[in-house]
Amino acid sequence: MSGGMGRIPRNRGRKATDRANPQGGHRVQPKRDHRSNNMITRIFATHLAEYPPERVPGPTLHEAKKCFLNWLGNAIGAHRHPSVNMMLNVARALNSSPQATVLGTSIKTDLQFAAILNGMSSTMWDFDDTHMETIIHPSAPVFPALVAWGEHTRLSGKKLLQAFVLGFEAEARIGLCLGREGHYERGWHITSTAGTFGAAAAIGKLLSLSPSQMQHAMGIAWAQANGLREMFGTYTKPMHVGKAAANGLLAALLAREGLTSAPQPLEGKAGYAYLVSTAPEFRPLKAPWGESWQILRNTYKPFACGIVAHPSIDAAMRLRQRGVTASEIVAITVRVHPLTLVLTGKPEPTDTLEAIFSVQHGVAVGLLDGKAGQREYTTDRVRDADVVALRRKVTAIASQEVAIDQAVLEAALKNGEVIRIAVDKVIGSLANPLMEKALEEKFLDMTAPYLTPERQARIVDFVWRLDQQPSFGEFFRLCEADREA
Repeated sequence: MSGGMGRIPRNRGRKATDRANPQGGHRVQPKRDHRSNNMITRIFATHLAEYPPERVPGPTLHEAKKCFLNWLGNAIGAHRHPSVNMMLNVARALNSSPQATVLGTSIKTDLQFAAILNGMSSTMWDFDDTHMETIIHPSAPVFPALVAWGEHTRLSGKKLLQAFVLGFEAEARIGLCLGREGHYERGWHITSTAGTFGAAAAIGKLLSLSPSQMQHAMGIAWAQANGLREMFGTYTKPMHVGKAAANGLLAALLAREGLTSAPQPLEGKAGYAYLVSTAPEFRPLKAPWGESWQILRNTYKPFACGIVAHPSIDAAMRLRQRGVTASEIVAITVRVHPLTLVLTGKPEPTDTLEAIFSVQHGVAVGLLDGKAGQREYTTDRVRDADVVALRRKVTAIASQEVAIDQAVLEAALKNGEVIRIAVDKVIGSLANPLMEKALEEKFLDMTAPYLTPERQARIVDFVWRLDQQPSFGEFFRLCEADREA
């Protein structure tokens, strides 16, 4: 059956120091019971390898189309970004052979560079989808590998969608195993780490890897999986994701060729889980496939910034809807989940990269502009005097009483009035999701600088009929920019 979490328990992120010393005093590390978990990789690989793609249910395929449209808009919208051009220059310097297309262009590179380039562009604006329980942006590492391989092998649209659903499931379960607190909040970029295996799993399914080969693909993927949150706010962050796509593709292809890895790459004494997580939870990896689907818990960003800032932006837009203007504001205070300040607590951003990680900037443009899309995060807008002035009136305060998808905003006005707005069902969340029409509008907005309306309409139609497309031959020509930004 489909829907919800089903029987898959999620890692609640208990820290390794949460077990008290029975003799009192300081806390001690939990014991690692390797014996009870010494078959995890084999079990997970077998479940994945043996699950028939044709049994992937219809609702998940439709959700995959939504993921694809959202991912595609991001990739085309940022295909001319300077950092993407830097990577393309490197591909040319290394004499990359023409095998797969760089989206938005007619340029072809080899499969790995195509995966890197399309992965970088698709997450450049931080406008991608999010699996909230793990904070993974699941499409950005998986679709670039699939699209490159799909073009190279003339893959049908339905097979691509089926492989994506299974790759999504794999990376989400890995994310639940590693844990948001135990892995991500320690400083690992979970989209890159878990996404490497998501790409390997999706390509592995297309290659019909056996359970043994899939087990080796997992090990090869984990040997490459990396990404540091220290890089957030730099262009190395989107490169993480592109490399995850390319590394996952490489892992699956090497496993098909017979390259082997350690039998317990995740759960071994020196395995990945214990090296990068304080409290790995292996139950999501043991659970059977087909009883529930993580893709049905995916969400889509309405705002082009870190998702933990979204409730505060939503609150600012609701303040605007009440008729409040920036000229009336004395001060704005927003109470947010502590992780919001960790990830988006830059009060004085100076450019696009920094603004993406500034909840203060999001509140300012939410009130001033009534939106927070790509245009509201350009460096020019970040430096506009009205934005700077209002941003300096915004104070964000961490509160353990506020959930990660909530915010409480208080605006003190010049007339002495204080307006309080609490957001607990933020737009774009599972409780208040972006529907198909909103995703279409988001795609049109992101790609408008490069595609004519006629071309945009044809692409949207192609995506909604993706499961009926015999190949991607027409697709790349449609995505080629036909107007100047």
